[in-house]
Amino acid sequence: MLAGLFDEDAALAEEGGGGGQGGQQGIPRPLPPRNRTKLCGLSNLGATCYMNALLQTLFYTPELRESLFSLSREELGIEGEAGMIRDIPVQLQHLFARMLLADQDTVGVEGLVSSFGWTNNEQMQQHDVQELNRILFDAIESSLVGTSGEQLIAQLYHGTSVQQVICGRCENVSEREEDFLDIPVALTGRGDLESALKEMFCDVEVLEGSNQYRCGTCNCLVDAKRAAKLRKLPPVLTFNLLRFLYDFEKGERYKDLSSFKFPRSLIMKPYLEAVRPGNPQKGGGEDEEFIYDLFSVVIHSGTTHSGHYVAFIRDIDRLGVWTQPEKEPVSLQKSLSADVLEYNSPLELLQAIIPQCGGKATINKLCKLLQDQTGVTWNKRFKQQYGPISKFIRQNSDVFSIDSTNTITLKSEAPPTSPKKDSEEAMQVLSSKECTPHKLEENEGEVSDKDVTPVKNDVPVSNGLWFEFNDSHVLSVNPSAIDKMFSGRQSAYMLFYRLRSLKRPNEAAGNPVYGVPQWLQDEVATTNAVLEADRQHYEKAVNTVNLSIHPSVYYVYASGALQNIMNDLIHVISFDRRQSVSQLQATIIQEISDFCTLPDTMCINVAKKLPAGLHVYECISNDENSSLIDIGISNNADLFVWNGTTVNDDAIPLGKDLEPILLHLNYPADSDGTLATISNGFPKSTTILELRQYFVELLNCSSPHDIHLNQVQRSTRSGDATIQTIPIHKDKNTLADLSLSDGDHLTAELKTKKGYKSFAYSVADKQNKMITFLIENRCVDSGVEDYPVYPVEVSKTEQLHQVKRHITSQLQLDNIEGGGCLCIEDDFEGLGPSLAEEQSVSEAGIESGMRVVLKPGLAPLRNQIPLKCAVPGGNFQEVIVDRSSTIKEVCSVMVAKVGLEGDEWHLRKCNWAGESAETVDDEAATVNELKFRSGEYFLIESGRLPPKGFLRLSVHLYTMDNRRTGEDVPLSVQDWFQGPTEGTGDEQMEVTVEESLIPLHEQIPSHYFPQVYGQLDFIGNIEINKECSVKDLKEQIMCLSELSLIDIPSSDFLRVRDLLNKRPGRVFKDKTHSLKRLKLVSGSSICCQVLPEEENLPATSILFNLYMRRLPSQSYSKPIEVVYDTAVSTTPIGLYSHISHILAMPLDRIVLAKHKFESFQWIRIEGHTLNGEDKEKKGKRKGRGGGATGVARASGKGGTHVNIKNAPISLRDGDHVAVKDLQFDPADEDDFLTPEDKKGKAILAAIQEEKRRRRKAKSEGDILSGDTSSRNKKQRRPEIGIKIHVPDFSASLSEKPS
Repeated sequence: MLAGLFDEDAALAEEGGGGGQGGQQGIPRPLPPRNRTKLCGLSNLGATCYMNALLQTLFYTPELRESLFSLSREELGIEGEAGMIRDIPVQLQHLFARMLLADQDTVGVEGLVSSFGWTNNEQMQQHDVQELNRILFDAIESSLVGTSGEQLIAQLYHGTSVQQVICGRCENVSEREEDFLDIPVALTGRGDLESALKEMFCDVEVLEGSNQYRCGTCNCLVDAKRAAKLRKLPPVLTFNLLRFLYDFEKGERYKDLSSFKFPRSLIMKPYLEAVRPGNPQKGGGEDEEFIYDLFSVVIHSGTTHSGHYVAFIRDIDRLGVWTQPEKEPVSLQKSLSADVLEYNSPLELLQAIIPQCGGKATINKLCKLLQDQTGVTWNKRFKQQYGPISKFIRQNSDVFSIDSTNTITLKSEAPPTSPKKDSEEAMQVLSSKECTPHKLEENEGEVSDKDVTPVKNDVPVSNGLWFEFNDSHVLSVNPSAIDKMFSGRQSAYMLFYRLRSLKRPNEAAGNPVYGVPQWLQDEVATTNAVLEADRQHYEKAVNTVNLSIHPSVYYVYASGALQNIMNDLIHVISFDRRQSVSQLQATIIQEISDFCTLPDTMCINVAKKLPAGLHVYECISNDENSSLIDIGISNNADLFVWNGTTVNDDAIPLGKDLEPILLHLNYPADSDGTLATISNGFPKSTTILELRQYFVELLNCSSPHDIHLNQVQRSTRSGDATIQTIPIHKDKNTLADLSLSDGDHLTAELKTKKGYKSFAYSVADKQNKMITFLIENRCVDSGVEDYPVYPVEVSKTEQLHQVKRHITSQLQLDNIEGGGCLCIEDDFEGLGPSLAEEQSVSEAGIESGMRVVLKPGLAPLRNQIPLKCAVPGGNFQEVIVDRSSTIKEVCSVMVAKVGLEGDEWHLRKCNWAGESAETVDDEAATVNELKFRSGEYFLIESGRLPPKGFLRLSVHLYTMDNRRTGEDVPLSVQDWFQGPTEGTGDEQMEVTVEESLIPLHEQIPSHYFPQVYGQLDFIGNIEINKECSVKDLKEQIMCLSELSLIDIPSSDFLRVRDLLNKRPGRVFKDKTHSLKRLKLVSGSSICCQVLPEEENLPATSILFNLYMRRLPSQSYSKPIEVVYDTAVSTTPIGLYSHISHILAMPLDRIVLAKHKFESFQWIRIEGHTLNGEDKEKKGKRKGRGGGATGVARASGKGGTHVNIKNAPISLRDGDHVAVKDLQFDPADEDDFLTPEDKKGKAILAAIQEEKRRRRKAKSEGDILSGDTSSRNKKQRRPEIGIKIHVPDFSASLSEKPS
């Protein structure tokens, strides 16, 4: 019922928040058009599923819909001098018109909810749909007083019943007439709707003995007969199934899950009283005058305290497009008897099983037979509700008899009729012969077979097909799905029948504009036009990129790279990346030909700004007809325009292999040993010998071998500079081989001089004490397109306030707003948090080469902390709060910062890209207690938090084809493992990593966390107490409506797992563990798997996916699930033995590796042989190295010192493990990598070097415009109960002049 409480805004942000590679950020995504059903869903405002189910039912009642449309604007007070506006019918008109004509898959109900006068967050409270039905009808009637629709509800839904008492002495009839809006039906002891109606309106109660009736005519107590009849039936007949009952012994409410059948068509004639003069209901004529067809079933799933409502509705006017549903009921055990499995009542089930034992059976034999027939024991299926089987049998002593030997027999030999057979038979309806007179006879209530009239159960197709309406989701359903709602946790709760004689005009069929006033048609048409324009604008915006054009005339080739000689002048153009390269060429000529001279033969190459200068990569001009999307050009890309051969007659290096590395070269400038430094870029393919040759002229020596080289490199661990001598035998190695990077220092001295390391030590000492970074001045005019950048060299121990004072003095900056503050700019996350100035440079995390921004604003004090906040889809803004502030106080500050109002908000942690994490649910905790980090990101989301102590979890259904466990290996495992493939191989068995392991996308970082092989479907949200066990969690998941078509005998057939980054992970193995112990937090995502058999995994087991390496195609087979118990062994030897046993392969023929998703690497699991030396020798073979090939090693001598649960293997639930057969790779040269792995590694390497130009988009105050008024909510108070506020229109009518 609480669907979409906290995730709707997050979903919108995910769908529309960034425009992908486009140049626009934070553009809200317009609502998508309708799905293939062409029908419209309703948005859930928090807990309004009950209202949505009822509104859909009213909408698909043509008589009500068209009657509302017939009300004029003058009557409703919209135009003229009609007085107050009748808001509820007006909003229903608007809502129904949009549901008919709006080109969107979901329509909002905010306007209707507002017309109810709800101001206390009522839409966040769960209510009963039957209660809303009565209250809403009363509100509509009150709103239509004095209009032509004043009798609308009465004419369509109101009926009349009569209670009659007939004196047995004078035969005087005393009656009491009652009006009804719906008919409540008790389910206890009644198996179907016809039986319940017969008992209510055909059976006669005899009042005698102590229960005699006092007759007013006879003036004494007499025997009498009492009965109820239906006097007048409405065109739309509503039944309320009373499933919620109260157990007086236990003192609690419970839901009746027993089976209660209802027909598709219902003859009401037997339940009407006889024809009398003046009776408005016909008593004779054709049966069709009394036949009602089912057209809506409102379904409740869950318990008495929580649940969810959906509706199955028949599309009478055929407004939608019905297609065969894709989801079919899942049968876990196909060999079971369908007749037995159809029973949901334990009474009927035992009545069907006992005759199979010869009419009698002991309790033990009966329990065994029940388990064999159904696959589930009595205790797991029925004990919780009905108690032990022996107690149940004794409680039903009218059906069963049990002797002293515990042998059970049926008192009636006739077994019950199969419920499946009942649903296929024609519906049997009582004739009116026995229930017609208002003077009752002795034999009333007895019906013979000859008085039964058959009616076809299936409604003709011409009368419409069925759809499921689940809030915003609309699906086609088979009519047979209704039969599954007779009983269980998900069962029918309200039934709506429509009189068959209400014929629809032919022009209404498939015509959504039928009956809709022209002014409403025009209004929706305008909305559709705006929506279509928004969609086109959105598509254009997300595909418009900013491209930096670098004409060759602005550059010279110097110092190993292209250098801009025009003060970094470039041209930025906006371009639609859906267009072709030839159109890009034309745009470049049009935009910049007036500013510079372009070559006659234009060649466009991808470029990148590196520390050494601009470097040029591949040419895209050859693909003139390809779009920029196809080529992979992203936002803020750099493009170099030249003649394709030279720049100022200089040939320039091209490609990734010739990328320049900026090195600082230190050497003695004179005999006194004065240190000189020059900076130059060298292609990373440059050899050490070529680098020595470069120093020959600088040092004035004859041979490069006389030069001693030292590399001064900063340690990645300690940050200190280290000295490493480069020996002569490495002269053939390249700069890339030695892992030299931009900014590294090299020192060169002649070997003949003593103390040749002194220069290296002095350079290292300087590097250790000083730090050089870039300062970007954003305190200048905001109209400046590129802010000026200056290099700054300071001591690591210098305080930040001293650094800021030095910078402002050098730049002559005065009167900076707020005094100014410093913050670090990251290539990916953009502008970091403001830095506290009462710390040193090293304490602030500033390192050499970083870009530090000076901007207006206040710097945080020592007791303060900067945090980032945003609404979903918006840009992040910074707030500074005290560390002692509570979360509630922080939330108020953030809400005010982004321009929102009210207190109906909560915070959710996220990353810099706005991807949601856990909800901050403890509003009383302080920032210090929760250990918030400086610059941590938060989303401001609408809605109150779940009650304290409860969790809100997002549940997904995980289905995995070709599932096989390692416990019982199927015979088809040899089909799974096949020999080497040539090229494509067996297409049916072969699955690439892009399909199963890591689907790569052009966007980063979306490929960091790829999905696994299989399918994840969102099935709903649940709220559950933290102290509940895993078993309780499974049982609540089974109540979700999306699992209604899956026959899950018990919670042991359900596997629940963590869902992290769209990958199933940890398995919740111990069903007694509490959710608090599992450290689940509100907002977490979990997934469930339906299993073919019960599962009880030990806590020491690991469940992972095993893939077979397919050679030489560099692909993998479909995975199988393997369970390995580490209680047997935690060493690689034990794991190898287990896999070897599963595959029936020799131990020395297999090699295992684990995939690391985040780095596109495969970790070899070594150490499975007893001879560790052999493994070390094998490790020297090609392809067994480390980072160069992307395959790391995790080994230990003999496999006895390595624990597969610890680093570096760290085998966990959900991991992907690959196995390779050395029979097809004798040299063990295959490295487990795929083309996608290699591509991913290349992208990761490029990311580390790329300098992103997103400062303008990330600047403070650059928030894209958007309407946030809908998020502004008034302060609300909690309110219990449901109420619709309607003004008194009768008073206004009495004041009008006649």
